[in-house]
Amino acid sequence: MLLGKTPWYPGYNEYKNRFIQDAVKDQVIHDAFLSGERLPENYGIGLDERVVEYPWLFSRLPSTAERILDAGAVLNQGWILDLPQIIQKDVVIYTLAPECFSRISDRVSYVYGDLRRSILRDDAVSAVVCLSTLEHIGMDNTSHY
Repeated sequence: MLLGKTPWYPGYNEYKNRFIQDAVKDQVIHDAFLSGERLPENYGIGLDERVVEYPWLFSRLPSTAERILDAGAVLNQGWILDLPQIIQKDVVIYTLAPECFSRISDRVSYVYGDLRRSILRDDAVSAVVCLSTLEHIGMDNTSHY
């Protein structure tokens, strides 16, 4: 077993997060996601789906988006909110309930509630991020919250 490379073992999340940070900054990876080309051989082997989801998201997030709605709190991690693609943008994190991590600031705000009954105006945001969220809508999520 390689320390940091096995899920649920010490160091895994740190290793995975570093991998994602590097992938998000890598122009070859960015271009592959943008064009639909194959990813490099053995890309992300042994890591979970986030190593695909985040780089894919950032390859498609419009640089012109000034206010982002994060539907489901996938961006609600300090190292993600500090990425160059996010750090200068306003982010509205819309999720069912408060999470362990929160960064309330002049550019990050939180709305707690059901996405199906959003309180946001139609023109309140310029982009919507929604990863690993739709499959939870309408389900009993009490085990998560």
